[in-house]
Amino acid sequence: MPPVRRRDRVQRSSASPPYRKRWERDERRTGEQIATAALLDDALASVFSRFSDVTDVVRCASTCMLWMRIVTTRARTIAHALSPPRRWLPRSAIGVFHQENNAPTARTRRSSAPAALPCFVPMASVARFFGTGGCHPLIGPAEVDLFINSRPVASRNGLLVLELQREGHADGLRLCVCNPTSSKDEAMLLPPLSGQEKPRDYGCAVLAGNDFHPRPRLLTSFVVLLIYNRPGFTALRCYSTEAGDWGPEARSCINVPAWKLCRIGQAVVRRAVAFWPLDHGALGVRLSATAPEVTETHLLPYDVPHYRPDRRLLGVTPDDRLFFVYFGVCVDILTAKISYFAIDADDIAGGRSERCYQQEAVRMRQMRMTCQDTLKLRWVCEKSGIVLFTLGESSGLSGTFALSLDKKTVEKVADGQGHEWRNFVGYETDTAGYLASINGCTTMSMC
Repeated sequence: MPPVRRRDRVQRSSASPPYRKRWERDERRTGEQIATAALLDDALASVFSRFSDVTDVVRCASTCMLWMRIVTTRARTIAHALSPPRRWLPRSAIGVFHQENNAPTARTRRSSAPAALPCFVPMASVARFFGTGGCHPLIGPAEVDLFINSRPVASRNGLLVLELQREGHADGLRLCVCNPTSSKDEAMLLPPLSGQEKPRDYGCAVLAGNDFHPRPRLLTSFVVLLIYNRPGFTALRCYSTEAGDWGPEARSCINVPAWKLCRIGQAVVRRAVAFWPLDHGALGVRLSATAPEVTETHLLPYDVPHYRPDRRLLGVTPDDRLFFVYFGVCVDILTAKISYFAIDADDIAGGRSERCYQQEAVRMRQMRMTCQDTLKLRWVCEKSGIVLFTLGESSGLSGTFALSLDKKTVEKVADGQGHEWRNFVGYETDTAGYLASINGCTTMSMC
């Protein structure tokens, strides 16, 4: 047989191209690998969703980049199946929303006055994700014009409640609920309360869907609760995404004077019951899980009355204990004193809660004060165990500070006149936002 010449080999190879078959084989193998990887991701995400605590998921995510990617990319699905955390999550605290004291409002602004947006001040632990500068204007998921001259009134579990601008006294109360840590969720406008239904001064609380059900049907379900005064009594009213409207008014068991209602402060939530701190005790309001209405109100007395709204706050521990916190000065050192309520039953009226059963003190040794007149307790972050407070210039330590109840340490959030900020609202992410940010990045829709 004569030897094959080089030209014949080239012609033979072009007649039966092996490279095309190899490319098709590699493409088929790549598709199989992608399908196998997606199946593996689904299986691991299903395993993570069966964990009993979010901290276990975080430990697994820190072991390798593959598990980290699965947890962060499927954070919402995993968080929806997890039970509430059983310990503090300090990194879930993001920062503070507030308004400058001299910012124009919708009622007082002039045509030449600049438009004001709520400002966001990040915690030191996440400040590097927001660039330089102390304050960051809110650029929410809706149009910027929607938030001009709005003010933050409540925040909890990743949800932020804003009161939108009112051009005149005849305008109704318009509230907006959004999640600033999610660029996908849009702002939800609640039906306005106008005419005789419009409250004047009010307190606001927001409850998430998992406060009523461990696994709610809608991931974005929530309830907004208002407390305000009517002639002769204090009223309560709530809005529910399940019903899509405001429920009927209910009478509170305690009448709150108007000059105290405008400074009622933050509400915390324990087992679908919202609590507000008053002078002689905590006002508890239980809501219905099926309809937007108030089913029960009760007062949990303190051991000692506390008449200064700027010096008292309520909080809830991860093990479901309601506590009362107030600040004092012992030998020029600022000290946080915490009293825990004894609530044995699920319903607030049935629990034996007439006295607190445990007290503790946290001495902030680095906080030596010359005067405590400008001390203001502002907010308790429920998931992270962070107590936010502000000090004025006369104290010698002006600024905004964060006390960690877990680590017993104090972090300075911002310098300046934080004690003059109004509409001060602490903000922390929900469980999905917390899981999505553990890889060192954040999705805050701020600039």
